[in-house]
Amino acid sequence: MKCKSIKILLSFLLCALLIPVFPVSAFEDENLLSTVSEPTKHYQVSEYGAIMQKLTDYKRSKTKGISSFNSQDDELLEIMKERKEYQDYIYKLKELSETELIDLNFDNNQINAIKNFDGSDEMATRASATISATLKLTKFNYTASDNRTHASATFSGSWKGTPFFRQQDTIGIGMIGSLSRFVKKSSSNAITHYDGSVVRNTYGEYKSSAGQTYKFGIGSDPAHVFKKFTMTYTADADGKNHGEIEWKKILPRSTYI
Repeated sequence: MKCKSIKILLSFLLCALLIPVFPVSAFEDENLLSTVSEPTKHYQVSEYGAIMQKLTDYKRSKTKGISSFNSQDDELLEIMKERKEYQDYIYKLKELSETELIDLNFDNNQINAIKNFDGSDEMATRASATISATLKLTKFNYTASDNRTHASATFSGSWKGTPFFRQQDTIGIGMIGSLSRFVKKSSSNAITHYDGSVVRNTYGEYKSSAGQTYKFGIGSDPAHVFKKFTMTYTADADGKNHGEIEWKKILPRSTYI
């Protein structure tokens, strides 16, 4: 009986040795950045320009080709209120010296528009505080050894001029995969204020279906208005994905990127 068991065991071992061994994955390591249609995205918008865009969008949605619309609509009244508030803000800036405006981070073109402000939408847009941002996919590759796609992205931006609307801002990065869901591995953010102070990882929130966001407030005094921000995000997904990076938003109340 023992001899028979040994023979059976040897037979199993022999069969196992004779079965051809195939690789777990037919894929090879690959840099997938070239599969992303837009690995770097740039955004720029002024506060006043955002208000005017909201007004344009409102008219388009309400009139639907009709030349008139309800001037007492609550949504329209709120937009017009913001528009008037911002014009009043520029008039107050106009009273400051050029040195004071430079201290508020306005550049020469903005200062020229502030000093020559005539109440027009064109001049208000030129004088308005402007935020610029860049979203960049820095790594997007597949590794066959673990059959996973690895991605990293950065989101950075800065103000030119001091914003009027100083409420809570939100920045975020999300990733979409063609084959499977990306899961966060790590993230961070840093906010630099006008006075040079840096605050990190402010009020972070992760949602598996939408990515990572960070929230931060804008102080009432110019020194604690954020001058620039930097965010990083790294995530992995199962399989070989041909994906995209999805931008979320920077939100100083009226300013959307």
